[in-house]
Amino acid sequence: MQGRGKDGALLGFDFPIGVPRQYATNVGVDDLKKWLLQLGEGKWKDFFAVCDEPDEISLTRPFYPRVSREGVEQQSLIRKLGVGSIIDLLRLCDLGGGGRRQACSIFWTLGANAVGKAAIAGWQELVIPALGDADNRTRIWPFDGKLDSLLASGGIVLAETYPAEYYKWFVPRGVTKASPESRKEFGSGLAQWVRGHEEQITASDELMAEINSGFVDDDRFDAVVGLLAMLKILFREQSAGEPTNPDCRTVEGWMLGRSK
Repeated sequence: MQGRGKDGALLGFDFPIGVPRQYATNVGVDDLKKWLLQLGEGKWKDFFAVCDEPDEISLTRPFYPRVSREGVEQQSLIRKLGVGSIIDLLRLCDLGGGGRRQACSIFWTLGANAVGKAAIAGWQELVIPALGDADNRTRIWPFDGKLDSLLASGGIVLAETYPAEYYKWFVPRGVTKASPESRKEFGSGLAQWVRGHEEQITASDELMAEINSGFVDDDRFDAVVGLLAMLKILFREQSAGEPTNPDCRTVEGWMLGRSK
């Protein structure tokens, strides 16, 4: 998902960019960006290898389980990663409350709401290569500063997005994204917003047809919601949700547009 700033480009990705503070403390990490460039090398060579067995889990190989089978449980992660509960393996922005559902721990890779494998792919294929770019023009929000400043400085700004956070920005009622009819009903709000910004953005006929038809699937629905939400932030219709907690700006990260 991409939107244009005044001078820079904003790219949003629906996977976690950050790790829980407790995990970062346990492995001695206080700068996410520097740490990311170490992954896959040295003691971190197996970091991205998802564990099959509980005994394989360690601080340097924290993702589990690779497949679903009898006996797989989150308690194995809790024990092997040296924390007191699964809450310790959540970031501040993963916590529920205020009408939000609690998110899944980045290290758990099982279930419909699991994000671990998406994070692995996103970090390996997008984030780490971007950070290692010789031109060094890639910044990550909020680790490198406030969104306006990062965009004004030029280059590419990466940010974590969470489409479910944005639904209410377009339609006050809820949406069941797995239901084509619900997506179609919700799409009327998206279409109305797009039509109200025709001087600022140009939407293809194909995109408008998909919005009006309820989308092919919920992944495409979320992608469009995330893109339009980024545009609302760039147009200053919504706040970027700049975090004030220092952990969010060093190791945990934050979801773009989340207010608290």
